[in-house]
Amino acid sequence: MVECASLSDHIIICGAGKGGYRVTLELLRLGEQGVIIEKSSSAIFLDDLRDRGVPVLVADARFAKTIEHANIAKAKAIIATTNDDLVNLEAALGARELNPKVRVVLRLFDDTLAKKIQGAFGIPSISTSNVSAPSFVAAATNRGVFHSFRVDQHDLHLADLTITDGCCLVGQTIGQITRAIDFTVVLYKDA
Repeated sequence: MVECASLSDHIIICGAGKGGYRVTLELLRLGEQGVIIEKSSSAIFLDDLRDRGVPVLVADARFAKTIEHANIAKAKAIIATTNDDLVNLEAALGARELNPKVRVVLRLFDDTLAKKIQGAFGIPSISTSNVSAPSFVAAATNRGVFHSFRVDQHDLHLADLTITDGCCLVGQTIGQITRAIDFTVVLYKDA
């Protein structure tokens, strides 16, 4: 708690499971300071996160006192990544109550709940099934999709497209192809 008290512009991550761990690693990669709130002292990634210099609070994220101890007053964001939609929602609403300006992001498994939360509270809610479904389908159908995401109600996919002899796209310019099948080239490799 002492370390958290000195932080500002940090991001609070609720849950140190696989999702929270990966979110924290990505934040560290981007040079962001994170604080973990994890209910279980035996969570598998806690030692690794501590070794990386991430402050860890072993407490329940649903309680205002816990969020306060993570210094929500000076935090720029909170990301609720536990496996329990209700815990994530309670942590998010509690954080918003304590700091109305904090950016809140929720991991939710229930697609309907995610849409309602986003609409009613303006809180970005990430439905794990919506995010993962395109990747599962791409992997199963060997389509080479590296990443899928949603921008302004549009699903976007970063994919590998190989054009071989006999393909209807052979001989066309990149400009002609992008207009014909509505995509943007991110990287072009010859042969």
